[in-house]
Amino acid sequence: MSAKKKSNKTVAKASNDVAQPAIKRAKSDNLVSNSNSNSNLMHVDSSEDVTNKKGDATSASTGTAVINPKCPNMSSYRTKMKLIAGRIRNFEGWMLVTGIAKDNDDDEDEEEEDEEDDDEEFTAEQIAGLRYIAITTNRARQLEEYDSFANPDDGFFNTSSGNSVIFELPAALKKIMKKVPLADRFDALFGLTSSLTSYDCWLHDNECWGEGGELDASVKQLGNCWKTILRRSDQELGIDAEYTRPGILAMLQKFEETVSQVESVSVKFKYI
Repeated sequence: MSAKKKSNKTVAKASNDVAQPAIKRAKSDNLVSNSNSNSNLMHVDSSEDVTNKKGDATSASTGTAVINPKCPNMSSYRTKMKLIAGRIRNFEGWMLVTGIAKDNDDDEDEEEEDEEDDDEEFTAEQIAGLRYIAITTNRARQLEEYDSFANPDDGFFNTSSGNSVIFELPAALKKIMKKVPLADRFDALFGLTSSLTSYDCWLHDNECWGEGGELDASVKQLGNCWKTILRRSDQELGIDAEYTRPGILAMLQKFEETVSQVESVSVKFKYI
């Protein structure tokens, strides 16, 4: 029996004047997020900064990064992001990997909490925990190309879907690792891994489990590919050291945690 599952990847419209078929358009999450923060794409606008109704760091209407004037730490962070974005060739936006966790246990006081958010300031420690990946034109293209890889039946998952992902993964990885230059290899592996982490039903519903089975082999092969890639320099991979490398590591760490909770996987996802 199939079940339709939504991807856990929520991506915001980056800019009205940038065509982005690779990126799902949706309202942006704020930087303040639940502990299970969804990824979203955000365009850092170089024009004059404005603040939306709640002073959020991300505009829900356009996905444009804005600065809360009441939070100097965030202002400084955004200024640095703009500088780095200006150095990245074919830059389109930032994908949020890890946001700032917020406790939403007190649902009854939600309205009161929302009002308090107007004056909320983030600490340097909170902001230091943010993780982003820079999205270039080619990375956006790879996100589009591999979006359906782990979602072969357009959101309807069953055992056959999981088997399909696992059987096709070795060939897909082999093809990626032959790409040149290395920057294209990195972008493609990122696009594929993003799909595998956004639609993770393949890990849970398949007939390939068991020690030494195809599921174990696929998880191990994916980790080995990232080990090989991450040994190369930022310059070789065409990534920035300030945001994208830490962002990729954060994404892989989340996938490692996901794999560790799947009883049918008997190997660890080792990527470094």
